[in-house]
Amino acid sequence: MTYQSFQQLNAPLISQLKTHYHFDFNMVVSSGHYDLTQFPCIVAFEAGRIVGVLIYRTDTDILEIISLDSFRENMGVGSRLIQHVENIAQTLNIQTIQVITTNENIKALYFYQKNGYRMSNIRPNAVDIARHIKPSIPLIGDNGIPIKDEIQFTKYF
Repeated sequence: MTYQSFQQLNAPLISQLKTHYHFDFNMVVSSGHYDLTQFPCIVAFEAGRIVGVLIYRTDTDILEIISLDSFRENMGVGSRLIQHVENIAQTLNIQTIQVITTNENIKALYFYQKNGYRMSNIRPNAVDIARHIKPSIPLIGDNGIPIKDEIQFTKYF
């Protein structure tokens, strides 16, 4: 498996993500409304095919993970993407990484805690507010849990 950084998603990467994974490039969370094609990313490849992508943005002293998708679960892809972005943060002398997920995303809640991130903020009903901007956000997750709240995780170095 190889990992490569990009300043933003290029046309071939966008095409592969759309074709193979029906990837949604429009993200709405309490920190902003993002076109994911416009931000730096780290892409995991296996045999030339994308198996994971982490999209992030940097502020003066914070790196925010906007999107993390592993298309090969339980293979360490997500953890290695996290390690790569943590190295980038340290190179940029950024000591704080934040990520927002939703209350029903049990896998993400486990994953971020396993990787040393701590819950730092809960925003009740934040997803209801995001639905005003992006009505396609589902009301209920695949696991049957209503999607309502955002949970922010933070890791300090």
